[in-house]
Amino acid sequence: MLDQFFTAIHLDAAHLVAGVLTAFYAGNRFATPRTLRSETTRVQYYSSYVTYVVSCIGLLMFLSWVLAHKPALLNILYAPGPIPEELKSLDAPLVAALILTTLLPSVPILRDIDGAMLRFFHRMGAIPLGAVRWAQRINMTQLTISDRLVSDTKFYIANSTLLPDSLAAQLQPDFTLDSVRFRFTRCLALYVALSNLPGWTGYSADFPEEKAAFEKKMSSFFAQSVAFFTLTTQLAQRQLEPATDPVDQFRSYALDAYEDIRLMLARVLLYSCNSDGEVAHHFAEIGFSIQRPSLIRLPLNLLSFDFAGVVVLFVIVTVSLAVGDLGKALAIGMLVAINQSIAAVCALAPKQLWNFADYRSAKERPILSYLISGACTLTITLPISFGFYLIRTHFPLDEVHPTLPFTAQAKWLLLPTVLSIALAFACDDAIEADHEPWWLRWAESAGLAALMGLSGFLVMSWLNQPTSHQPTVQQHLLLIPCLLSASIGALFGATIPHWYRKTMRGAAVDIVKIAVQPSRDKIAPAV
Repeated sequence: MLDQFFTAIHLDAAHLVAGVLTAFYAGNRFATPRTLRSETTRVQYYSSYVTYVVSCIGLLMFLSWVLAHKPALLNILYAPGPIPEELKSLDAPLVAALILTTLLPSVPILRDIDGAMLRFFHRMGAIPLGAVRWAQRINMTQLTISDRLVSDTKFYIANSTLLPDSLAAQLQPDFTLDSVRFRFTRCLALYVALSNLPGWTGYSADFPEEKAAFEKKMSSFFAQSVAFFTLTTQLAQRQLEPATDPVDQFRSYALDAYEDIRLMLARVLLYSCNSDGEVAHHFAEIGFSIQRPSLIRLPLNLLSFDFAGVVVLFVIVTVSLAVGDLGKALAIGMLVAINQSIAAVCALAPKQLWNFADYRSAKERPILSYLISGACTLTITLPISFGFYLIRTHFPLDEVHPTLPFTAQAKWLLLPTVLSIALAFACDDAIEADHEPWWLRWAESAGLAALMGLSGFLVMSWLNQPTSHQPTVQQHLLLIPCLLSASIGALFGATIPHWYRKTMRGAAVDIVKIAVQPSRDKIAPAV
């Protein structure tokens, strides 16, 4: 008994060390180079970061299981040559961790799989194109240089060691009056606005090389501006027109500087903001006529209600129909509720994080995003379920019936995976209609109940094979997981899709009101 206890502790320590090593190396791979952090928002970056790390841990668990049952596979994976004896003597989790960390470049198959995963999650987090897209977006947007921004620019000139005081007379916020001076004013005003951003200090501290290169470009542009306007002033005093070549050359300098400033603005705002809506808000404050995307926050109250509903359903059904233990039913019900709540979050989050997952942007059902929701659900719930399995093996809830192997228990993860895909699909039903049919909510609830009930039946049939690690389940007990799964599907189907569509329609109405009101304010004085 004591030997088994120490063996279990040794295996758990091996799993823990392997998981920590894999997570550390995976995080470093995702965050290399460091400048990737400034290419997307916090939420997009860290959600993609965590999902990639969790996916690597899931790959670690799969590889550990394979090596534990098929040790000869290591001869195929390890490319450099003979396997070192030290590697053979390690536990399967540690061997798998070494393959996914320091030995990864020497394992072509897994190296390619990891590279594909890394590229996929980088694209999901808008890395590294997030800042470039924002810079292009504001380039196509009208900029209004407000009087306050002009005042801040004059104050900057008065306190600058690079710019003479006479340069304040060259500021022109209206393009129609003087295009040359407007381009200079635009660059200088946006540079001042960038310097006043709250996130500029933190960005400069984290990326000093990027800041130094940007400041060097701006110093060069300011020197060229001083020289150009000095020459222009001298020619004006002599009543001479400036030559065409210097004007065209200065125009090119101003446009290049404007491109650099736009890109730096996008990087600083993405670095310091949580969402695209917050980035758009800051751009609008600067003076860009940009429409703010609607931000739909996750329904924590609704998820809490569904979570409690799943626990209550699980306890009632298992205790009343299966005559089970209340403590065991409550513990397993909590795990089931966590997994189903994760499925709902993974169904909603991609629609807010990635444009291609939003039906309104794609103008068609984003089938790929539905599959991504299911894959994210599986990769997140797999480690959580494995941790619960380790707890149950050391603190068994039922001394009579032994705990099933994790490979058998993991089959239940089919349920939250299917639920996530189904919820993501249902959220897009009649999404562009002004009003949804009264029967849609209940039809979705019934449809998800049937789908989840069928999934529960398939999992039970899968587990109830002759090769299963448990005795054959009585036929009437097969109805219990089907009934539970159907109840969970009905609960989530009646709440999550209806809430999402209702919230999206409310956000669309708010955007229309914001867009119409300024136009009325502008027209009223003229009338």
